[in-house]
Amino acid sequence: MRHGEGSQIEVSDSTEAIMDFLDRKQPELKRFRTKKSILDQRFSVAERAEHEEELAGARAKRDSNWDIESSAEGADAEAMFPFIAEDMLTDSDRVYAYVSQTHPYDDELNATDAVVAFCSASDPECRTYRVAVDVTSAQNTDVLHVKEQRNNERAKRGKFTSLKYGPIPDLANLPLVTIAFTRKHLAEYAVTENVLSGEDERERRERLHQLPIRANMLLQMERQLIEQRELLARALDAGRINDEDAGKVLENIEGTLDAIAKNAPSAEN
Repeated sequence: MRHGEGSQIEVSDSTEAIMDFLDRKQPELKRFRTKKSILDQRFSVAERAEHEEELAGARAKRDSNWDIESSAEGADAEAMFPFIAEDMLTDSDRVYAYVSQTHPYDDELNATDAVVAFCSASDPECRTYRVAVDVTSAQNTDVLHVKEQRNNERAKRGKFTSLKYGPIPDLANLPLVTIAFTRKHLAEYAVTENVLSGEDERERRERLHQLPIRANMLLQMERQLIEQRELLARALDAGRINDEDAGKVLENIEGTLDAIAKNAPSAEN
């Protein structure tokens, strides 16, 4: 991963910066957590019992290398991803990004932590294109590789992501990408955001958009979506996915790639 000048952060400084950031953002985070709590409540006791065997099986299949993600520091970064990604991926002059955390069922069984929805700022209808995101806070790059390979193997078979519990009902035909977002990324955002507190919103957003983590998010999504677009075409040719479903997947891929291209002027290295 490439870092811009001055982006190296000492652990002690980053911990203090993250705590300051979390303290300052409590009102926004409270609204976010309330929304997440409502989402969790939709998973009734009966449904939890019904799906427990499925969920236990999904957990058992996880690679032992992924255990690092259960650390407290990793959980901090993953929990903050939707809040920060929405801020980093929205360019109000070009594209709006809406990031929703998923239900625990879809997190566990469908490997989807969040859904990113893009629409063009110039589109009066705000047609929305979505991509499912598996967030990994693991420091081990092998974990990222394994997860990307899993996504590609599914795409080869014409299998794309469907979510049972939201964030809106009956979401299907979503490409799934894996994004690395670690404690270090959280610290990079927090340090800069703390300094910019109280600044003009446009100036604040422009400065935040210069952070390497934004370009990194966009590049990870772009690379994986281009790969999956090619795999989708092969799966369609092989009859592994029908025309209607393939068309919907392709629409989400192309729409998201277009949004990434609109973000590109601020994301160049």
